[in-house]
Amino acid sequence: MADEGGGKYCSDACRHVGKRTRAAKTCPVCATVFEVPASLEASRRTCSRKCRTEFLRTDPTLLAVLAQARHNQLTSRTPTRPERILYGMLDQVIAESRLDVVWEPQYRVGRWTVDAAIPTLKIVLQADGDYWHGLHPKWREDPRVRRNMDNDAYQNRKLREMGWTVLRFWECNLIRALPSCAKRLAAALAANPNPPSR
Repeated sequence: MADEGGGKYCSDACRHVGKRTRAAKTCPVCATVFEVPASLEASRRTCSRKCRTEFLRTDPTLLAVLAQARHNQLTSRTPTRPERILYGMLDQVIAESRLDVVWEPQYRVGRWTVDAAIPTLKIVLQADGDYWHGLHPKWREDPRVRRNMDNDAYQNRKLREMGWTVLRFWECNLIRALPSCAKRLAAALAANPNPPSR
């Protein structure tokens, strides 16, 4: 079985010896020295589940892989109704403003893939679903909605620190109050210090 790549040891006797052989490691999160079976030395990196969770949350290599996987998933799906309305509004407002800019759907900014962005002006646009992003206070009792709201606030803060303007549009406003959404976008375009004109 080991010859075919299906195990680490050739027999139970060798497995018992391997389990008794221990290797000392230092946890990269809390710096605790701990021991692991020699067979797990390469794969076990942290001393506990708590440290493993923290390590996975801060490991830049893993974060990059996860961000790319999320981006691939988002770009392969069909846009939602609010996203389609947002994209149409972007086309119309940019044409009316006579700016020589291009917007990108499902654009990657740092670790996030945003619904749309105008990279040359550093403007991010998000179409937020009413329920899942907590428009009404009663919906915020759902822990998943609360988590989304916390993620949205964190994302807004980090993108602003990176110099991006973040515009969030509620689904109901994109569907029923599109002119007011278009005015917000036009104001953001006009507020850009050096907008490229046609």
